[in-house]
Amino acid sequence: MNNTLTNNNTLFLLTALTLATVVIMMLTAQTAWAGTMRLIYSGGDGTSGDPYQIKTAEDLVTLATNVNSGTTYEGQYFKVMNNINFSEASTTSLRPTTTWNDATSTESNISPIGSRNGNTIHKFQGHFDGNSNTISK
Repeated sequence: MNNTLTNNNTLFLLTALTLATVVIMMLTAQTAWAGTMRLIYSGGDGTSGDPYQIKTAEDLVTLATNVNSGTTYEGQYFKVMNNINFSEASTTSLRPTTTWNDATSTESNISPIGSRNGNTIHKFQGHFDGNSNTISK
């Protein structure tokens, strides 16, 4: 009888821990994504001592998407950690196929960080340290 109680208690605890882990993972996923806006970067927490780290083309597109959707990042810090080349982006849809940002191109070029649509202006109001790195096609 005692072994049965111990086994049942162990099974109960394992089930509870598994369920708690799943709930935490779901909450974390909801925190990291808000609709189609990705809110995470390659590192950092946005403070001056630990700025959001921009390491990839995806990080830059995330920043542009969020700012162009109304997130100002006022008082938050960003730092480019390395050279970024969009031609080497892991997401193939980000790789340009024509002259980058060619106004005569019909290609969907990379969006700038900040936008204006009529009277609606979305501006980046945070701190951005390029850290002497380059961003290129």
